[in-house]
Amino acid sequence: MYTCCTLFKNPGLTCRPKRATEKLVSAYQYKFRAGEKSLPEILKLLPHLLLAGGTAYLIGSLPTGVLLGRVWAGLDPRLGGSFHTGGLNVLRVTGRPWMAVLTMLVDGAKGIIAVGVGCWMAPTPWALPVAGVMAVAGHCWPLYARFRGGMGLSTLGAIFLYVQPIVILPVALIWFILYRSMNHSARAMVVALAVAGPTLWLLDESPPTVILGLVGSAVLILRHFSDWHRSYERDKAQ
Repeated sequence: MYTCCTLFKNPGLTCRPKRATEKLVSAYQYKFRAGEKSLPEILKLLPHLLLAGGTAYLIGSLPTGVLLGRVWAGLDPRLGGSFHTGGLNVLRVTGRPWMAVLTMLVDGAKGIIAVGVGCWMAPTPWALPVAGVMAVAGHCWPLYARFRGGMGLSTLGAIFLYVQPIVILPVALIWFILYRSMNHSARAMVVALAVAGPTLWLLDESPPTVILGLVGSAVLILRHFSDWHRSYERDKAQ
């Protein structure tokens, strides 16, 4: 991104990339909606944000893999494979690729729907990170499935596709390189997810979007730590 000087408005000036300090200042000067709001007005939005976050968590808590596994295969993905409810483990437990794809699509749709509903409930740009993070948390620790859910990749990935698809490229590339070298998906993902927030910042995204990347990735990193010592050879055997 460039500063506001353009050759048309300021023929004598040349455009230059924003410096890190300028980005930091612009972040603090970020305005809610069209105009700058006072602190009391911002505090009035807190109930809306809490409602948006709670609703997003409930939407994210929908245990797609458990429902599909029980209805069409009579199996619970939490009882086999990696014991997660995501699409990959649905494939391991049921052996049905179409069910795994459907699980990932619905899990991704949960994130986008939760963000849309959250932004509708709370008239502020900060509804994006609140609703997005809570939807991911709901998928990882779902209320309806005794807090035993998936890894959150489909849900957060769909939200990233919605707000800034480019951020997925460096995360996927780093994960692939590390996975090929260490042959451990969870450990590779922990490192790869750490670049999501900084990438959004380098792309000059708004502060709420950067916070979504930082906190959303932190939730997934925390979730993937549970698989840090997991043996993938055992999963293949099962």
